[in-house]
Amino acid sequence: ILSPLPPGFPPPPNWSAEINAWPVSIIPAADSAGLNGWLTWCKEIIAIKQAFSPFDDQAALRDLLLRLQRPQGGFGASPNLEDTCIALECLARCNPELPGLEATRLFVDRLQSVFNGFSTGGNTNLARVEAIHAGLRCCQLLRLSLRYPLQTRQLLLDHQMPNGGFSGSVPGEASIVATHRAMQGRLL
Repeated sequence: ILSPLPPGFPPPPNWSAEINAWPVSIIPAADSAGLNGWLTWCKEIIAIKQAFSPFDDQAALRDLLLRLQRPQGGFGASPNLEDTCIALECLARCNPELPGLEATRLFVDRLQSVFNGFSTGGNTNLARVEAIHAGLRCCQLLRLSLRYPLQTRQLLLDHQMPNGGFSGSVPGEASIVATHRAMQGRLL
């Protein structure tokens, strides 16, 4: 969202107070099907608040996010790697140390797989670029070691198509989203 703004963009004087006052919308239930969309929206709101306001409500927002953690340690209507990744990115913007998330560390660690990099936490064993990217990002944020680093990186490369782009799953066609996530995954 913020990338089109030039570096050092001077926001109008009233922006800071207005943005700081933006409330976080009503939080969905931890098992709500709409949780993924809310977490994605929350991540963007946090980025805007950090860029243009004092972000006075970051501790309260962190507490709200932590209430969404499932007993299994993950986040999502059915705990999964993608929702857990978005929640961790939100939490890390509130406190980069990510204290008190031992259950989440165990959840992410359990999803590491020699065969497909990371299981999504759902009922699929398909090696998907999105799951690998989310797993690598979760490990980075939680400071977890990869148990299968060579195999996981090779799985990303296996999704590269002859045109240079990456496919979300094999077989498949290259997409800009999968290519972006694969490249981010290779950099993590």
